[in-house]
Amino acid sequence: MDNTSVTKSARLPTFSGQREEFQMWWIRFVAHAEMCGFLTALEIGGETTMPDSSTEALDLTTDDGKLKAASKQRNAMAMANLTMAFETESLFGMIYKSMSKEYR
Repeated sequence: MDNTSVTKSARLPTFSGQREEFQMWWIRFVAHAEMCGFLTALEIGGETTMPDSSTEALDLTTDDGKLKAASKQRNAMAMANLTMAFETESLFGMIYKSMSKEYR
């Protein structure tokens, strides 16, 4: 089974916002992130090779450009999965408040 098939068959763990459910959800979410290849974006310090701006032109023929493009992709996957994992309006409000111009 290829990686695409595995990630398509995995169900994203969702979070209701209940404090007592957080630890179990986080452990499942981290496992999901590892399987889908974006765990690095969730680690403390995050993606250290992210481009300075979402509009920065990346030269995909260089090692640096390839590293930045991969970091950008992992970060986008992390943000998409976190957003989709949250079930309540108040959790979405937290995401909305944290959005910068770069995110939008």
